[in-house]
Amino acid sequence: MNNYKGLWNKEMKMMKGFQLVVIIVMLGMIFWSLFLNNDSDNFQNFWEVIAILNLGLVLMPATLLFSLNMEVHQLSLLLYNRNAIFRTIQVKFLHSIWVTLVFFGWMTIFLFVLKWINYLEVTSNTLISILFVLFHYTFMIGLWLNVIVYAAWVIHRMLITRVGFPISILCLVGLAILFSKLFSWSEPLINWIGSLWTISFGYFEDLALDLIFITQYNQISLSLFIFTVGILWLLYYLFTLLLEEKVEV
Repeated sequence: MNNYKGLWNKEMKMMKGFQLVVIIVMLGMIFWSLFLNNDSDNFQNFWEVIAILNLGLVLMPATLLFSLNMEVHQLSLLLYNRNAIFRTIQVKFLHSIWVTLVFFGWMTIFLFVLKWINYLEVTSNTLISILFVLFHYTFMIGLWLNVIVYAAWVIHRMLITRVGFPISILCLVGLAILFSKLFSWSEPLINWIGSLWTISFGYFEDLALDLIFITQYNQISLSLFIFTVGILWLLYYLFTLLLEEKVEV
């Protein structure tokens, strides 16, 4: 536990600059939506403010990528102490998730303050429902992007010392195209897995139509959630083994 605490403290110190940039960007987007792009239509104001939450889609993978690139400067030390590789990568993933959770927490407080001062004319149930849906799917997409970014980073670090930077980038582009093809081919299987275990939420019945498609028939698939987490953990584990065994400085 002390090892994790030390790695966490190191991560927090190393990422202070990035966290400051995130705060500045978030405040800038809030200022833009509230003052520079203000609209007399409260419904329009609502969706402009909600759009800030789209930052959560890229925040998690961006945090992880920045942290991994910061580690490049001392990659030889990390690879030398191979027993610490798994713990270090776990802390980096946890930190990216923590940043995203803090972002959503502050944005939730901010939106309820706007509702309290009557800037947003929506019911509490509708606001909670929309926040839940957006958080659920933004978080899951963020986890996928996290693992994809991590896999790409490991492959790039493995190839760059063997074939050089340009060919490494071309290989990553080719793998991205292949991954997109595999995803489209596996879509029927994913839909079948998603139908195995679902739970209904009448809470979403009053949402706007452009959000209904996210929770088809007001359902959330627990089977797809479990399958997704399992696949992501397996990919994380395999690429960390690859980092441990094949990446050279």
